[in-house]
Amino acid sequence: MTVAERTVQPADQASSPAPIIRRLSAFALDYLLVLSYLSLLTLAGLLFPQMNLWFRRLSTAHRASFFLVTLPISLYFVLAEASSAQATLGKRWMGIRVQLWNGGRLSLPASFIRTAIKFTPWEFGHAAVWRFTLARGNAAQLQSANEFLATTWVLIALYLICIAVDSRRRAPYDFASLSQVVSSPRG
Repeated sequence: MTVAERTVQPADQASSPAPIIRRLSAFALDYLLVLSYLSLLTLAGLLFPQMNLWFRRLSTAHRASFFLVTLPISLYFVLAEASSAQATLGKRWMGIRVQLWNGGRLSLPASFIRTAIKFTPWEFGHAAVWRFTLARGNAAQLQSANEFLATTWVLIALYLICIAVDSRRRAPYDFASLSQVVSSPRG
């Protein structure tokens, strides 16, 4: 897509912004899939106890959680929202999809940008959790954990405020990727 094609174009008038309750429901359904995946990782940790060694030091724990949790889950969102369905399973079940402002399908790079920004608070939350868990009384690590946690909540609040006040219900990750979440026929 050229820069000229990515400039502001009118939204597809036939597509209405997805209602917030359906977006939240889609998130909950997708999170059930995430929990299923996390359950499989927990089972793998029980079957292969050497995996647990990765999570005993801050230097490896956050990196391991990124590669085992954040990356696969992010790829699910990137690939699903750039697919012909334009939606994760949760979004499909709730009859919503992600599209470009001009009504087109997200490219892989646009979907990657959307997902990376969307999951930034989640990754800050992981950074906080690992620091709280492994700080062992280290005041600097506890301070860092508090800063990561505060940043997580500020970003989440910003995302929700944007969705609440924007007429097309777009979050910062939608603005960055020139996307919007719209209602679509269920099925």
